[in-house]
Amino acid sequence: LMEVLRSFRPSDNKHVIMLDGLDYLVSGPKHHDTGYFLADLLSAVRLVNGELHRLSFDVKVVVLVRTELLDIIPDPNLPKKIADHGIQLEWYGLRLGHESDLLQVFWKRVALAGIAGKPRDLWQAWMPAQVHGRETLKFLLDHTRYIPRDLLRVFHFLQKLRKEPPFNERDVLDCLKHYSDWFFDELSSATVGLVPISISQNLNQVFGGLGRSFQFSSLANELERLAPGADQREVAERLFSTHWFGNVWATSEGTPRYGFRYRKRREAFEPNRTVQLHLGLWKALNLV
Repeated sequence: LMEVLRSFRPSDNKHVIMLDGLDYLVSGPKHHDTGYFLADLLSAVRLVNGELHRLSFDVKVVVLVRTELLDIIPDPNLPKKIADHGIQLEWYGLRLGHESDLLQVFWKRVALAGIAGKPRDLWQAWMPAQVHGRETLKFLLDHTRYIPRDLLRVFHFLQKLRKEPPFNERDVLDCLKHYSDWFFDELSSATVGLVPISISQNLNQVFGGLGRSFQFSSLANELERLAPGADQREVAERLFSTHWFGNVWATSEGTPRYGFRYRKRREAFEPNRTVQLHLGLWKALNLV
């Protein structure tokens, strides 16, 4: 491979080679080898990029990987490699309003659709001030993983109502019914290859009877029923990393605190704390 790179002719053009679609690896027949394959792939890309840089070629190879897949890569040096050579998209941050990076992406998509106007003015003209007594933007975002894909899908289902803005509270709740079904399927797909297939294909059975909040022991019983002998703690951690649920606990002041992976990349599942199902799944599982 290095000999091939050295045979390239110099060019004034800039090239970025994107490697995407790696999700198929975890759903294939050899998905158990996925972690090792990804480790080798990232190491190879790092070497290739280093050689391209040494040769003064303006070429970069970029690998797109879901964060939950990083958890299965058996490389103790992975955090350092990511810090040195990777960019992690963090959408949940200190700025969560209309000035956030997440909303900036959303409004750029709106502008591409030919809709002109200032974001705050458009939002106020389109949306109710509150839904279920909560500020509408925060209410909607809490149904998502705080990524553009999910927020755009919310508005896709608003458009499906065949109604022109402004939308009222009932409209928002109606769209979330359809969004929740999509969200359930989206999270189900993310578990393929990460948990036993008897679980990934029956997640409605796992969570349908547990309710919005439950204890790990109850979850473990459901997992054991569907996949006898599976490592229940490991499966729970994989479901946590794919955003099916988070932890909730009381602070010293008595207020609830939530721990979800999409809020904090290094958040770890705590089996001794109460488990709370992601809000975006409640309607799909008839929990509201």
